[in-house]
Amino acid sequence: MPKIPYVYRRRAVYWWQRRLPVRANTISQKNFRIRHCLHEIRASVAKTVAFELTAYSEKVFWEYKMGAIDHLEVRELIKKNSE
Repeated sequence: MPKIPYVYRRRAVYWWQRRLPVRANTISQKNFRIRHCLHEIRASVAKTVAFELTAYSEKVFWEYKMGAIDHLEVRELIKKNSE
């Protein structure tokens, strides 16, 4: 089975994970990762959910790069969208 982008399997459950992009105006930044459990054991469903979550995260990351929101708000927005 082909690999699903940004998804890994842990104990038979699929997880989605992405690293926050670096802002242009910062010199150093911690390596923040956004991880979210998809609560799914079927690869086909996990793939669909992951693609939707990735598309939404692109929009949220754009706002983050522009400085409109911080890393905590990014996590909250992604968590709310996936529920």
